[in-house]
Amino acid sequence: MLALVIAAVGISYQAPADCPDAEVFLSELTARTRDRQFVLGVGDPSFAIEIQDSAGGKVGRVRRDNVDREVSGVGVSCDELVRALALTTALSLEEVAKPPVEAPTPPPPVPVAGVKARAPWGVGVLAGASGALTEAMPVAALFVENRRAWELRLTVSHARNDVTGSPGDAAFALTLGQLDVCPLVFGAFRLCGSGQAGLLSARGISGANVDTPKSARLFVAAAGPSARARWQVTPRLNLEVDVAGRVSLRTQRFVLETMPEVVVARLPSLTWCAMAGASLTIP
Repeated sequence: MLALVIAAVGISYQAPADCPDAEVFLSELTARTRDRQFVLGVGDPSFAIEIQDSAGGKVGRVRRDNVDREVSGVGVSCDELVRALALTTALSLEEVAKPPVEAPTPPPPVPVAGVKARAPWGVGVLAGASGALTEAMPVAALFVENRRAWELRLTVSHARNDVTGSPGDAAFALTLGQLDVCPLVFGAFRLCGSGQAGLLSARGISGANVDTPKSARLFVAAAGPSARARWQVTPRLNLEVDVAGRVSLRTQRFVLETMPEVVVARLPSLTWCAMAGASLTIP
């Protein structure tokens, strides 16, 4: 048969000669506790009881683990002070006996069926140079994209050869719509495939070489690979650089009707574009 052994509580008691002795204190303490044994000396736990004379009367202290509880005896007898110290010790002993309260474990999150995280969107602007003709033209673009596992981007761009200087004998303007798909992502870098189509406008300019200016509009289309690097500056702001090389679905020469003919520009079979810009992420 097993018996539960409860460790005895150690009591150290010091009091002036005119106060009750340690046996009286132990009797008072035993009357206020249940199922506890007390010994004078070291126990588990141990309490130190002290009664000292002061200017206003006697002062009692209950000490455990360097924590003091003071009981004033002003206006009371030492017998009453001993009973008050016994009650204080009994209450402290009950606090020691209480098991620690463990915080409840939060329940696991409940998965919500059928709800998927939405891929963020992005909008941005780009500027750079277009090699759609034999001479590079300044180009600006606006785009919107869905940043899913395979990024999809729709871009509208416009390039002109009369933005930064004189166009010479002919002015060209190229407006394109473009779709990019980026299946390969390596950190900040993306490899994409792109296709574009739009309208190329050409207009002759009267001058020493052009007597009768003419205008023409051509449908153009091209497709090919592109590479993109994007860096996140803030949770919403991104900076990026795009480069692309494409194969044009048609070629064209623009000439001056002179003898012999003078080629003003060509729509080559291989074109290129390089742009840089910024975008905002829309959650």
